Amino acid sequence: MAKINKPQFNISGKLGDYVYYNWKGVQVMRKKPAPRKTALSEKELQHRSRFAFITKFLLPLKSLIGQSFTPNGMTSFNKAVSVNFKNVIIGSYPDWQIDFGNFTLGEGNTAGPADLLVNTQQDGHLLLSWNGKSQRKGANSRDRLWIAIYCESLQKWLIKIDIAYRKDGSFNLNPDISGYPLHIYLGFISDFWGGGSVGQYIGILT
Repeated sequence: MAKINKPQFNISGKLGDYVYYNWKGVQVMRKKPAPRKTALSEKELQHRSRFAFITKFLLPLKSLIGQSFTPNGMTSFNKAVSVNFKNVIIGSYPDWQIDFGNFTLGEGNTAGPADLLVNTQQDGHLLLSWNGKSQRKGANSRDRLWIAIYCESLQKWLIKIDIAYRKDGSFNLNPDISGYPLHIYLGFISDFWGGGSVGQYIGILT
């Protein structure tokens, strides 16, 4: 792969045996791979299937992942794919499943909610409360709360971002998905700590 440091114009797409594209503001050129002459092995088929499975599962969360993962040499979305590809895919080919207990929706230096409590006594509502005065490392009063809820029965995500501050200490949520088991994740996004956050899995609630 070659980099064009001072391009006279931007090129995008195929030109002869080379592919041109822009990567993080840098014009990049690479040669097209030679056509494959052998069929994919079973191991390669499984690898591609697993990668496609986790990528599709994460796509609805792209707006959240862009804030809840701190990039480190790759995009936030690619970081989320990499982390979850290694740790959360269970089952057997081609019927992959998600290990929700190990699923990661945030990674960074921001502290998660301290002394978290979840109350479901009011029908259709989740009352979340935490220590809004926490002064531990990675906590700032204006860290912004996010919540991601997955309904496995409906294969549907509900995502709420910037719905409360850490200092608020509580939030009452009506998921509008009643009668189903729900996987619930939450964390904080921080401008003070550079945007990274820590995702926490609450568990399955109905």
